[in-house]
Amino acid sequence: MRYLLFSIFALHLLGAGAQAVQVINEPMDMIVYLVNLKNTGYADVDGSPYAEEQFRPATIENETKTRFIRLNTADEVVEVKEEGKVMQLRLRENLHLQFTNGPKAEMIVKMHPDAEGRSKLMVFEKMKSVSDHTLYLKERKKFIPKKAKEAFQESAKARFIDLPDTYYITDFKSNSPNLLELPRKKKAFMAFFGTHKNAVDTYIKKEKLDYKNTEDLVKILTFFFENRAS
Repeated sequence: MRYLLFSIFALHLLGAGAQAVQVINEPMDMIVYLVNLKNTGYADVDGSPYAEEQFRPATIENETKTRFIRLNTADEVVEVKEEGKVMQLRLRENLHLQFTNGPKAEMIVKMHPDAEGRSKLMVFEKMKSVSDHTLYLKERKKFIPKKAKEAFQESAKARFIDLPDTYYITDFKSNSPNLLELPRKKKAFMAFFGTHKNAVDTYIKKEKLDYKNTEDLVKILTFFFENRAS
């Protein structure tokens, strides 16, 4: 049944214009790549959809083999470079990626609503454990289409812009598998803590913490969970 489903998936991709499909049977279960991935279809664009342009060594799930990957943050695509070919990793819930040099970030794939409210597989960076919960970071980019020339205005090239990074934490309010977004604006951030917001606000001021800094945010969340449990 698995192979029948894969054949249907492969035919669908080929019909959609993919050049080829390759299955790699290694320690993890059925990695599916789109071979010879085209450069995402963007042309004459300012900026980049990538978190980093260069491919970095990383391991995928429980593999021992090191692969070279990069993250297309704008499209939620993980690209893998194998023998000079650029391929797209087929994402699935809770897939782990571990970079092995430079900032040794651990990435995890989660289902989460996009800006339009549609559930989508997204790549998050796993940051810290906080009182039995996990803090994640999401890099964000946005594609701005080309703007046609109008009266008294020049045309504007299509471009990618960086959006502020967003923090998420596992859902401690309902124990669902979803992630809770930590608001970026101060008033909304404080309201996130409900009846404990005044205590959290006093703690932030006393300790001179910045909730947009990862280490400070961990301290704030730790205080909140300890205060909430007492």
